[in-house]
Amino acid sequence: AMNVAVLVLLVLQSTVGLLALLRWRRALRVGARFPTSLVATHVVVADTASILWIVRLVVDHSAWGWASLVVLLAGNGIGDLVLAGRWRLDQATSGAWLKGWVSAAKGLTNPKRRIGAAHATLAGVTTVAMLVACLIG
Repeated sequence: AMNVAVLVLLVLQSTVGLLALLRWRRALRVGARFPTSLVATHVVVADTASILWIVRLVVDHSAWGWASLVVLLAGNGIGDLVLAGRWRLDQATSGAWLKGWVSAAKGLTNPKRRIGAAHATLAGVTTVAMLVACLIG
């Protein structure tokens, strides 16, 4: 049951991520730079984690689950880079990555960012759920 719940969370996470991406693209100012390669990498890595999880369900071998978790963690890290980069683009500023990430995370409390906030929150929930599913086998 937990393995299926993780799959549902992965699908939900991907769907909300797609909505966040579409909303971001629509909101871009004319001439604004969009980090296409970084966002594409985030999507490919996250989708790879989903595929590995499906393989885990099909072959019923826990090693695939652990591989999926490792890939998902990498995808989350890339997502954090996207989050910080988006804040810097929106604010037309540069500076330390950590400062940008903290400011971007705080910015998720803005009602205009509720889809982004849902995507970021689901990333954490999905990761913890996957870890629990891997630990219980």
